[in-house]
Amino acid sequence: MGSFLLPLIVVVLVTIIIYLFYTYIYRSYRLYKAGTVVFDHQKEIPSLLYLLWRFTKALLSKRQGQLYYSDTNSLTRGGNQDTFTVYNCRLESNELRRYCSAFGYGWDYPDSTFRDIPFCYPEFLFLRLLTMIVCAESFRLSPLGLVRVRQTMITFQPIDELKKGPFSLQASVREYRAVDLGIEVDIGLAVADRSNKPVWEELVTLLSRDMKKITSKRQHAPGSTDPNEVKSVEVVIPWNTGLKYAQATRDYNPLHLFPATAKLLGCKRTIAYPLWTVSKCLAEIEKHEGTDAVRAPASVRVEFHQPLFMPGKAVIKFWENAPEGSTSSHKLYHFRMGESEDSTPHLVGEICVGEQ
Repeated sequence: MGSFLLPLIVVVLVTIIIYLFYTYIYRSYRLYKAGTVVFDHQKEIPSLLYLLWRFTKALLSKRQGQLYYSDTNSLTRGGNQDTFTVYNCRLESNELRRYCSAFGYGWDYPDSTFRDIPFCYPEFLFLRLLTMIVCAESFRLSPLGLVRVRQTMITFQPIDELKKGPFSLQASVREYRAVDLGIEVDIGLAVADRSNKPVWEELVTLLSRDMKKITSKRQHAPGSTDPNEVKSVEVVIPWNTGLKYAQATRDYNPLHLFPATAKLLGCKRTIAYPLWTVSKCLAEIEKHEGTDAVRAPASVRVEFHQPLFMPGKAVIKFWENAPEGSTSSHKLYHFRMGESEDSTPHLVGEICVGEQ
């Protein structure tokens, strides 16, 4: 009996390995080989396992802070891998609930009356596309160590429009430019509804730091004076915040998970995800100012100044300003987030509500 079971177990294991390789590696490889840049979400898009392999390959072949030139011949053989589009997407209610639970809104937030889908949620939908962008052969920077320095998000209509039917996502590289600390790249993200009308857009700027130009001198944000009517909220950031984020988004960046893995990457403690910190700020502002503070059409602009470490506490401060020449339908909020009242902020931003 034993001599019969052993060959059977080997055959089963080999079959499973071949199936997994074909499903998660080879089929995704064929998509990239063909230069496919437009995908049907309900059929086939590159797997996370294959993208992890491409990510590893890219970080081993490219150095941080250096701008590489893409092979234009490879682009003519396939598609332009500076832009990826996924159509026929549909909103997954369980994913939305996990996001709301992990990002400070609460598990039952989607059922709340008069509340739109969270402002930052569409970026969550782009995590696979962003990985595809930085892993593409035409991407001219190393995917390792890309740091978010600023972002601008705009809603043209309520994000709840995505609940009404299939929608499309598009991510594209806009511009590379040299700065004092390395190379910056602008990546544009856009969501369109079932009628192909814009719902939400974002321009996110990432920095590939040239480690030769990094000094021990700390970079400080410009000083500013808070107005008299400023509101302040202290939030606790538990040690497992990064794990909850990873479970909700499937983004298992070791820099944000455990102190040990963060130290292996040269950081003294785990760092909060930028998407989490921005979303947490907007969630707290909405709780105190009401849904009108983030109601479409609106724009959110954020600049990041230094890491926010976990676990710990953070202070979110926000206040309302009346924009020049504004009407009652226009509102302007400023906000910042830091580890204490007087510390250099992790981020500073503003919300502009009204026609853009």
